[in-house]
Amino acid sequence: SAYFGSTTSAESRELCGRWGDYMDYLEAPAYDCLPAEYQAKGYETAAFHAFWGAFFDRTDWFPRIGFQKLFFQEQLRNSSFVETGKTCGLTFKGLCDFDVADAVEAYLKEQAGKPKFVYWLTLNTHLPLEKGIATPRLDCETGGPFDDWTVCSMTEMWMDLMYRVREMALTPALKDTRILVVGDHHPPVWTRQGRRQFEAGEVAWLSLKPTTDAAKDQVATGPLSQKN
Repeated sequence: SAYFGSTTSAESRELCGRWGDYMDYLEAPAYDCLPAEYQAKGYETAAFHAFWGAFFDRTDWFPRIGFQKLFFQEQLRNSSFVETGKTCGLTFKGLCDFDVADAVEAYLKEQAGKPKFVYWLTLNTHLPLEKGIATPRLDCETGGPFDDWTVCSMTEMWMDLMYRVREMALTPALKDTRILVVGDHHPPVWTRQGRRQFEAGEVAWLSLKPTTDAAKDQVATGPLSQKN
């Protein structure tokens, strides 16, 4: 998917279907965005992030685009999901993404009597990175398969997150949940070798459908192995 700008520009792109950033959502009391559309259809809408809600005014504009419940660092730091005083990250020191993941999964499993739309913005893979925070899989001390320590370490962190999302997707209580994983922007890697690892102007996304949906698609279009 094509991208423009940084993280709040990606939020505008994915949640509201328009180019812009958070400044575009600070005037009107409500905006026609995806969370608002889901709310209008009877969904309960919530947003999760490991950093403070005041950062980029998310506490202000997230409700304007349709989020009913907000779970930022200030709401989650004293919860049962977070060890007292535990933080992750360097420049943006906040909660740990895996603790927030536990909160997201628990929220999705709660019986609210209505379907849910949940947005989870990760934090800890933002540069600069903490050393030793990811599961060592790729021999990153020597640069790994990317010949670049930063890209390799980020990839290990992304792999950990993907495995955690996989756990959620395979949880029986969440078997009907559709999951979209999407990048916001290129990481500001400092080396030419690192920057060359990424397609210019594009970010990746991955859509996970419930197996019931996949089976329906297979009936309609033929074997899944033949689909791109």
